[in-house]
Amino acid sequence: MRKKRLLEFAALVVAVGGLAGGWTLMANADNPALDAARSATAKYHRIDVAKAAGYGRFVDANGIACIDMPGLGAMGIHYVNGSLVGNPAIEATQPEALVYEPEKNGQLRLVAAEYIVIKSAWDANHAHRRRSTVRAST
Repeated sequence: MRKKRLLEFAALVVAVGGLAGGWTLMANADNPALDAARSATAKYHRIDVAKAAGYGRFVDANGIACIDMPGLGAMGIHYVNGSLVGNPAIEATQPEALVYEPEKNGQLRLVAAEYIVIKSAWDANHAHRRRSTVRAST
């Protein structure tokens, strides 16, 4: 049941992508959130430490962990911490997912942290955007 729920969640994340809103850490020297994220995730360069902290390998409905499209690139292998998913807060020091790139020697290299908020949780805790309508005069 839990695996099915996690797979449904993955489909939701893929389906709605950026609809929940997002938070981008800009790569510049004067960004305290980026510094906090780097510091907090430094230990996760070792996959065994990430696993011990509750991050588990995430696969799609077909059991695929890394979507690769030759000529376009790959998403990497995601490790998700289910206890962090569903929290509507985005905290630089607590990414819901870590993304690893497989190296030629078989090792995994940490290449990204992802912050995931389920759309309903985001909407419940943030003001909705209002669409403005512009009418042309005739």
